[in-house]
Amino acid sequence: MISEEMCDLIIDQYYDTVFRYCLKRLRKTEDAEDCAQETFLIFFQKRKILFMRSNIKTWLLKTADNVIKRYQEKNWHNDANIEDLSEILPDTSGEAINPLRDIEKFICKEDAELLRKYVMCNSKQEREALAKHYHMTLNNLTTRISRIKKSIISKIDN
Repeated sequence: MISEEMCDLIIDQYYDTVFRYCLKRLRKTEDAEDCAQETFLIFFQKRKILFMRSNIKTWLLKTADNVIKRYQEKNWHNDANIEDLSEILPDTSGEAINPLRDIEKFICKEDAELLRKYVMCNSKQEREALAKHYHMTLNNLTTRISRIKKSIISKIDN
């Protein structure tokens, strides 16, 4: 069993590494802090069986990876919210921008429709059904949505 004192030393030694790994994957300081803290909470809870691990750093990074995946799954809608795009869409007409309507100014009609449908999904099952409808895996759908969003942002920035 790893003692509480040893846990403190391990946390001091590896917290920055785990936090930077989380930040690189999540790109948001708050999210990275949450995931790093969750990683060390799991570490502390499992300290009784971890004394046999030869490489704690590897275990911490793998645990952080799993925490990040669960976090992204739980918070997927925060990244995909099309309403957030209204803050970055330029207003060239002087009238209020409706991101669901005006998004086609930046991407093709098919991508706009896919993005609208994706944002309206309220659960993983609905996203899986949408992916199946478009004859792709959920991972492929998520990747495509991410690329659509990046395309919108790059066109807005130019």
